[in-house]
Amino acid sequence: MSLVVLLSAAPGCGSVMYTANILGASSALEEARLAEAERLSPYEYYYARACWEKARESAGDAEYQHAVELADSAREHAFRARDLARASAASSGGSASTANAAAAGQGSSNENR
Repeated sequence: MSLVVLLSAAPGCGSVMYTANILGASSALEEARLAEAERLSPYEYYYARACWEKARESAGDAEYQHAVELADSAREHAFRARDLARASAASSGGSASTANAAAAGQGSSNENR
C-alpha cells in the first residue's frame, strides 16, 4: 500500500524540486545583477542567465531532472559571478556607481569654488 502512495507521488516531485531550485537561481541572479556582475564578471553572469533560461524551457517540456540540474548550475554560476563582481569592485575601490557618485560630488564642489 505505501509503495502505491510513494509511486503516485513521485511524478510531482520533479516539479517541486524544480520550483525550489529555480527560485534559488533567480535569487542568485538578482544578487549578481545588483553586484554589477553583468559588467564586472560577464562570462559567469551570462552563463548563469543562459542556464536559468534553459532550465525554464526544460521545465516547460516537463524535463524536470534536466531543469533541476540547469537551475543548480545557474545558481552556482550566479553566485560565482556575484562574488567575482564584488571582489572586482573592492579591488578597484568600489563600484562604478560609487565612483560616479564621487565624481559627481567632486564636480559640484569644484563649481562652488
